[in-house]
Amino acid sequence: MRRDLIMEAEAILVKIVSLVEDAAGGISINELSKALGVSYLVTMGALNLLFAKRVLTVDSFQIVRLVGAYYSDYHGCDVLVRFCPHCKSFTTQAINEAGGWSCLCCQKLT
Repeated sequence: MRRDLIMEAEAILVKIVSLVEDAAGGISINELSKALGVSYLVTMGALNLLFAKRVLTVDSFQIVRLVGAYYSDYHGCDVLVRFCPHCKSFTTQAINEAGGWSCLCCQKLT
């Protein structure tokens, strides 16, 4: 059973890389989650792992946009998933009043 879980996790990671690289116009986290058949949190965890292992880079990750996703609706503004140097991981970030990006996790400017 443990071997099956490992194989399933590896398949999810490979599929994420493929979906992100193929999404020239951007792909939402919700779209990624639906395509993978997993939750938003599992998707974010997998993306953080791929970044930590340098499979995905900050540049490749910035095309992953939360377009019309829950966070965008909730905060009423454009939201991106970007690397936060304070949290040391990818977090959801929104455009603040000054036009810069603020991390929705630590609330600091990125």
